[in-house]
Amino acid sequence: MAMIPDTVGSAHDAEAAQATVLAGAAAALRNHTDDRWVEVSGDILTRVMRTWRASHPVSAHGPGGTFHVSENVLRAALQRALDPVPHCEVVDIHVRANGADYTGVTIVVTAKYPHPLIPMADTLRDLAQTCLVEILGPVVPPVTVSAMHVHIGDVTPHDPKLG
Repeated sequence: MAMIPDTVGSAHDAEAAQATVLAGAAAALRNHTDDRWVEVSGDILTRVMRTWRASHPVSAHGPGGTFHVSENVLRAALQRALDPVPHCEVVDIHVRANGADYTGVTIVVTAKYPHPLIPMADTLRDLAQTCLVEILGPVVPPVTVSAMHVHIGDVTPHDPKLG
């Protein structure tokens, strides 16, 4: 009787070892947290915010009845209204709506630090509220921190309006 080497068993062992190595590598990648992600997160956020998006109509109410205002028009008006606020630069504005009904706005800013951030955010909210009521009429809900969110996206020791 001739002896045939057990190549099937050794091939199976090699596949099992390879599967173990791959499983270990996959687990290491799943568990890896790169602490440097914050270095690129701002660039990613900026790119996402500047991506073209359709301008949705938002309902407004005036003496002549209901009409619609483009979301882009609202953002441009808010940008102009908020630009004079010192110690901050408005980076982006997100208008939120449920269908065509305005529900809130998020204002993203770069702020000068250590300038007090809470009073600055309150000033931005008040100016945004005034602007929105002028454009949309009485449909604008009262100012709340959740309906009119000011997000400090970045801070700088210098005047952010100067670059």
